[in-house]
Amino acid sequence: MWAPRDEFNYENYYDKIIIIKKNYGNDRIVYSRGIFQKIYNKNNINEYTIKIGFPDTAYTETITTNIIEDIMIDTSIETLGKFYSVRELLYENLGDDIVDFVIFDYIKNNVIHI
Repeated sequence: MWAPRDEFNYENYYDKIIIIKKNYGNDRIVYSRGIFQKIYNKNNINEYTIKIGFPDTAYTETITTNIIEDIMIDTSIETLGKFYSVRELLYENLGDDIVDFVIFDYIKNNVIHI
């Protein structure tokens, strides 16, 4: 069961696209992808609720933490944008092989588990 960490500021990730891994038991794993909208406080049975929205619709989904295994944010596009803005400087100072094979491979699948 997933639970929010006290030291983590989830509001920084509101309005970002997240992927939620849900486990319904009996090896039934389902992934939901949507826009992170809110984490609600604990309910009367000590579970949190996550609310996600879906792009270009008014639909939302609320998911209780008793079925959530993991929440991920894919920041690859944002990271790659920053990488490309400094790529020429990296080439000049580090060389093609370091930039293309070490740095690029490291950041191309940048996922944060929140």
